[in-house]
Amino acid sequence: MLAKLGIQPTALLAQIINFLILFFLLSKFLYKPLLKVIDERKKKIQEGLENSKKIKQEAEHLEEKRAQEMEKVKKEAAEIMQKAENNAEKLRRETIEKAKQDGQEIRKQARLDFEEEKRKMLADIKSQTAWLVLETTKGVLKKSLGTKEQRALMKNVLKDMKEIKTSK
Repeated sequence: MLAKLGIQPTALLAQIINFLILFFLLSKFLYKPLLKVIDERKKKIQEGLENSKKIKQEAEHLEEKRAQEMEKVKKEAAEIMQKAENNAEKLRRETIEKAKQDGQEIRKQARLDFEEEKRKMLADIKSQTAWLVLETTKGVLKKSLGTKEQRALMKNVLKDMKEIKTSK
């Protein structure tokens, strides 16, 4: 029946055997190594994908960590700025208070200096007034009193002037 179709059974059997040998050889030496290479390549690709996922996760984690660190740094900077402002305000208040105290001390010293100068001027005025009174009295007495009376009066005036000077 195969002969009617133009197929020779011995040639068909030889071709089937050749095909099976070729299939065996291809599967043994080409197909299995090729599948092995494809599997290895597939594993490497899978590992690469997993590594890229891990790297992506680590990058996200590092980004979160960086954001947290930045937030922490911002908070620390804000605290430092607040402390600096507080210190500046404290220093300003202390400086103002010191200036007020210094001003009060200067005014107090100026008052004391003024009072001392005033006392000295009053003492000087008293001294000059006493001298003028003495000189005027001397001149008047010379014209109106005698020598003996002048001397007695002069002694009394000098005595009074000494008392005035000691009372200063």
